[in-house]
Amino acid sequence: MPISLAFWWFFGREYCLLLLQWLVSGITDLLLADKIVGIEANNMAWLLKTSLSTVEKPLETVGLPVATNRFTVGFGLLWGLVLSTPGISHWRQVLLGTLMLIPVATLMAMMYIQFQLALNINHQPILTEVPRGEYLLALPYPDYLYYLMAVGRQLAVLVLPTLAPLAIWSLLNRRFVQGVILESVLTQTTRRHSA
Repeated sequence: MPISLAFWWFFGREYCLLLLQWLVSGITDLLLADKIVGIEANNMAWLLKTSLSTVEKPLETVGLPVATNRFTVGFGLLWGLVLSTPGISHWRQVLLGTLMLIPVATLMAMMYIQFQLALNINHQPILTEVPRGEYLLALPYPDYLYYLMAVGRQLAVLVLPTLAPLAIWSLLNRRFVQGVILESVLTQTTRRHSA
């Protein structure tokens, strides 16, 4: 596991981010074209170029920084799980698992971007996030939608980066997982009956 995370950190992360940037840019062009005009890669982070301006400077648009490591850490976790599983075709599963994880990572990035927009448009601190100092010129989201986006942020930042690789690995290695669980249940049952 540490070797796969080191590989992801030093080599894979950059390529994962390039792919995600391309996918997320296409999706934001379709769904958020009124607010986001582009995504610029900036030293392993993204800068969301928005069409929104601030109250203080209405003629200048705002860029919102987005940390991206959490969207791609799942690839390193998945690769580590697959490569440490005995008796399988490792490279085939790494490829299949990576292809299955790409849409999930894209969804995580979209949920986090939507939350960052809502955070800075509504200008209300929520969870552990605080908006920028400037007020953006845009109509705020309704409270229920804002809280729903905060739940999406929690999923994208806390839950899916670790749960998605584990679920994908479990799907790819059903026999191994079932064997481990069955062996554990049988061991527990025999211990109870022999005691």
